[in-house]
Amino acid sequence: MNISTFRTQRKSQKGLVQLLRQGNLLCLACIACLSLLLWAQGTQAQTVTTYATGFDGPGRVSFDAAGNMYVPEVNTGLINKVTLGGSTTTTLATGMSNPRSIALDATDNLYVADNGLLGGSSNTSLWKVTPAGVLSTFVNIGANTNGIVKDAAGNFYVTRASPGNDVRKITPDGTITTFATGFTFPWHLDIDAAGNLYVNSANSRKILKVTPAGVVSTFYDYSASGASCSGVALDAAGNVYLSFSLRDFSNFPTVTSYFEKSRCFGYQHLYVC
Repeated sequence: MNISTFRTQRKSQKGLVQLLRQGNLLCLACIACLSLLLWAQGTQAQTVTTYATGFDGPGRVSFDAAGNMYVPEVNTGLINKVTLGGSTTTTLATGMSNPRSIALDATDNLYVADNGLLGGSSNTSLWKVTPAGVLSTFVNIGANTNGIVKDAAGNFYVTRASPGNDVRKITPDGTITTFATGFTFPWHLDIDAAGNLYVNSANSRKILKVTPAGVVSTFYDYSASGASCSGVALDAAGNVYLSFSLRDFSNFPTVTSYFEKSRCFGYQHLYVC
């Protein structure tokens, strides 16, 4: 597997990568600069534009069929709706503790993974938010949830960090099973067209691949770099994009002496492998 630098954005920020599947774009949520940036792929210039601003700790975003963007605010417990083009931002729902990521079903209901740790909260809910903004508990799944994705059959996969360190599967009727184990602080994840999951096992510094049968294997090992990976996303061709906070990206992943270890500061880079 080859890995290459896709784009470098020199900002002090933490990035959570999500692909805008309606177009050939990457969206990077920037914790420190309170903005959502878009990278245009397929051109030599790889243009960077600011899509929307003013968020207090944006998490991993998601999009509905009309191209509206939904942004969880990690620090405030809000879910924001940004209309196509980024022109209008409204608050869709409130009352969550530490929402990290969002997945949508076929009728544009939002399912929100809430870490439940902000301010000492013991929240264990996977939230459901209707298009009208009505908030309810979908299932109680356990604390420390980070990422959520949906497969073609409507099942949800949620990463749980310590003490779970697993991926849980939730069927559309709310049945919960443990789908895969063996992670160390699983962070965000994404899914390919064949139903394989790609999970960032943050503390072991590996991207782990999980087949639809629940078989876990190492897809990419970045442990030798000493870098912190915060985001993982796939495009339609199956390329895997990773976001890293690094001080010097020029020799990644072979040189370890220049990497920024902090998750919140340093340069933000995207890699494709």
